[in-house]
This record gives sequence, structure tokens and C-alpha cells, in this order.
Amino acid sequence: MNAEHFFILKVYAEDGVFYEGDCLELILPCVDGEKAFLAHHEDAVYAVYNGTMRYLTPTEDGVPVWHEAVIGTGVSHFTDNTCIVLAETAERPEEIDTNRARAALERAQEKMQKDLSMREYRISQMAMARATARIRAASKHD
Repeated sequence: MNAEHFFILKVYAEDGVFYEGDCLELILPCVDGEKAFLAHHEDAVYAVYNGTMRYLTPTEDGVPVWHEAVIGTGVSHFTDNTCIVLAETAERPEEIDTNRARAALERAQEKMQKDLSMREYRISQMAMARATARIRAASKHD
């Protein structure tokens, strides 16, 4: 593979840099479905939703490797063969505490049973989506 097949991917979460490096393909969970990016993608901005981000990186031996990360809401911007993803959170599946994620899901489900304002309802909905994505990703790597 040569450099024309790569683009630069930069993923930043609130707690710092998650990934910076070459990427062959990126799949992001967006509000209106998954979006995929390849090298030289047209300029684009997308709202990122809670879910699993997948990205394909080159290796020295020429065999690309897929990686997964659970990301929170944010935004992605692709321009000049560089994709920048700004997300609330970004976690590798093996770093996820499944018990903590299950407890967060239960709390969000309990809150959804109460009489909530529209804002509180949306916040609980996002908490459920985030917890569900974390549990799903972690269970694949147990």
C-alpha cells in the first residue's frame, strides 16, 4: 500500500488524545447512520453519536488491522485528507468496566421511568445509548 491510500486520523476526547496516525478507512456512528471515510474523501462535517467507531490502520508488514473504540457524542470534520474527530469520550473495548457500564444502563433505565422534562429525557436516552454501546463492545472482547 502506498501513501495515497491513507489519510490522517486524529481522535480527541475530553481526557486527551485517543489516536493520531495513518488510517485507511474510518466508520463513525452518526446521528443519521454510519458514515465511512476513505482517503481523499470530500470535505464533510458530521455529528457523531454514541456508538462504536471502527478504523483500519496500516502495519509495517502490509496487513491492515481493524480497531474499535466506543465514542460519545461529538463532531467529525474531514478536509485536506485529514479527519478530526472530537468526542466526549473514546474508549478501547478492553478498557471498559462492564459492571460500571451495566450500572449506568440501569440508572438511565430507572430515570426513564420517571416523569421527565424533554431535556432530561434526551439526556437519559443518550446515557442509555452510551452504556449499551460500552456493554456491547466490552462483551465482544471478554
